[in-house]
Amino acid sequence: MPTDIYSPANANAYVGFGKQAAKGSAIAPSYFAAFLGGVELNPNAGMRVIREGGTGPYIARHTKDLYVPGLKFGCAARPILAGAILAFLLGDDTISGASDPYTHTLTAATSNLWLTLERNVDDDLIERIVDSVLTEVTIDIRKRDQGAEVLLTAVGTGLTLDRPSATAESYESSRPFLRSDVASWSLDNAAETNVESATITLRWRYDEAISADAVTRLTLAKLHLEVEVQTVQVWSAAADKSAYVGTHYGTASGTAASATVYGSTTKAFEVDLSYTESAKARQLKVTIPAMEWTEAKVTEPDPEASQVGRLTRKGIMVKPSAGAAITVVSKSSLATAYDA
Repeated sequence: MPTDIYSPANANAYVGFGKQAAKGSAIAPSYFAAFLGGVELNPNAGMRVIREGGTGPYIARHTKDLYVPGLKFGCAARPILAGAILAFLLGDDTISGASDPYTHTLTAATSNLWLTLERNVDDDLIERIVDSVLTEVTIDIRKRDQGAEVLLTAVGTGLTLDRPSATAESYESSRPFLRSDVASWSLDNAAETNVESATITLRWRYDEAISADAVTRLTLAKLHLEVEVQTVQVWSAAADKSAYVGTHYGTASGTAASATVYGSTTKAFEVDLSYTESAKARQLKVTIPAMEWTEAKVTEPDPEASQVGRLTRKGIMVKPSAGAAITVVSKSSLATAYDA
C-alpha cells in the first residue's frame, strides 16, 4: 500500500538529540528542539562513477565511498535547550547550586561528547545519526524589530545511520530568551548600551575523513575551536570611532597603516541574557576574554540617508593569557550536568 501524502508541517515531525553513554551506543532523544523553518538531514553518501573497458561511452557502475551524514536545524534559545546545545558543542559542564536555579558553566573540552541526532519526518520515516557531534552553533541576537527571540542554529555530523521507531516528544516549557532580556553588553571591557544586534558562531574543526576499510568513518577528531563575533552598534560614542580606527590603524589613536591587530584580553566580548520565571533566574551569558577585531565598517556619508550611522565589527576569539577561552553560563531548572 503506498504511503499517504503527508504535510511537512505534521505534528509528528520532530528533531531530537541526546548524549550517548559511549561511542557506538545509540540512544533515544532526551532533548527535543521546537525547530523553526526547515530541517536538513542529508545522508551525504559519497558516490564514485566507474567506467571500464568494454562499456563504451556508458557508466559501468557506481560505488559508495563514504557516508558523511549530517543534520542542521534552527530553534529559539530556551534555557535548558540552549544550555544543552552549547554544552554538547563545547564539551564540558561544571554544575553548581543545590536547588533551582542550577548554574551550568560550560567550557571547551578537546574530547568528544558522543551524541545521537534524530529527525522524524512523519512517523513513517525516522532517521538517526549515531556517534554524532555538533560541529557548529550560531547564536543570533537580532534587532527586536527583526525578531524578538534569540535564535540558535546547530549543525552536526556523525558516523552511521540508523532507522529507529518514533520517540514520544517532550518539549521545554520555559519561554525563549528575548532580545529585551539582554541585561548587559561588554565590548573590550567596557559596558555598551548601543549594541543593536550580535551573531556569535562557535565552530569545532574536525578531521572528518578518518576512514578504515568501510563505508562509514572510523571516528571524528577535534582539531580547532573557532569563535567569530559580529556586532552592530548605533554610532553614538567616541568609543565607536576608537573601535573603527583601532581595527584599521592598529591603535585607537592610529594615523597610518599598521601591522598591529586591534584586540582586547579582558572581557573582549560579553553578552548576558536573563529573565525570571516563577521567581527563578534563567540566564544565558557568553564571555570571550580575548579577541582580535579583524573588520570594521561604518555607515558612509549619504545625502539621502534614511537612518542614523552604524558601526559593524567582526572579531575572532584568540587564546587568553590565562583561563578559559570562552565561557557560557546557563542557569535553568536542570539539576544534572549535560556531560554526565
